[in-house]
Amino acid sequence: MTDALLTDLEPGHARRLDPAEAAALQAAGLVKREEDSTMTGPIRVLEAEGLPGRWILESDTRRRPVLRRLHAWQDPDAFILSRRESYERMWDG
Repeated sequence: MTDALLTDLEPGHARRLDPAEAAALQAAGLVKREEDSTMTGPIRVLEAEGLPGRWILESDTRRRPVLRRLHAWQDPDAFILSRRESYERMWDG
């Protein structure tokens, strides 16, 4: 199940997951790093052995899980920083 969630998602795209799918990804040991978003919960960087690419598992502003596949050129650290900056701007109004 987890491989299909990852391979069916094209780089640069995202899809909302149901909570069971998000839990399965976490239980599969794919989380390589977790950072606090300071607003919507953790942002998790996923990597799967044997599958090229990186994925981000995060929650939207309504706390629904979202899986996002990064482009090969995207740096997870830069994505997380961008997300935090975006949330800071939301707080500042």
